Amino acid sequence: MEELCPRDAKDGISIRHSGDITSKVNEARRILGISVKYYQEFEELCKQLVATPVNKGKVEGYYDRILYGEEVDEKKEESSVLKNRKNEMLYLFEHGKGNDTRGVKGTAWAMFNGASEYYSQYRRIKNEEKDPTNRLKSIWFGSTGRSIEHAFDVALETIKVG
Repeated sequence: MEELCPRDAKDGISIRHSGDITSKVNEARRILGISVKYYQEFEELCKQLVATPVNKGKVEGYYDRILYGEEVDEKKEESSVLKNRKNEMLYLFEHGKGNDTRGVKGTAWAMFNGASEYYSQYRRIKNEEKDPTNRLKSIWFGSTGRSIEHAFDVALETIKVG
C-alpha cells in the first residue's frame, strides 16, 4: 500500500467502476483511509506552524524565499513588482484575516497565511474580468494553488519540519 503524505499528494485518485464490486469497495475504503491519514498529518503540520513564533527577520526571509527563490540576493534588487508583493504579504502577516487572533499573531501560521491570502485574494488572475471563476480555477488547479503549496512547503522548511 502506497503511503501518502500531505506534502507529497499532488494529483487525484481514481477507481474504475467496472468488475468485482467487492474489490472496488475495499479499494474505496483503503483510499478513504489514506485521505483520513492525509488530513490528520496536515492538521499536525498546521498545529506546528501555529505553535512556532517567528520574528520579523524570519518572516522577511520567508517571503524572500517564496518570491525570489534560492537566489534571493541576486534577484532582490531587480523587481519592484516583487518588492510590492513582499510588502503586501508583510502587511497581511500582521493584519490579514485571522492573523491578529490571539494564538495566531506572530506565528509561522500567520506568516504562511499572509502568503496564502495574498495569492488567493489579491494576486492578479489572467482573464478574471471575462470569467470570475478563473480565480477559483487557479486556486484549485493552477498556478495560484501551486504558489500556495510552495508557500506551505517553504513555511515548513523555515521552521525545520519534514
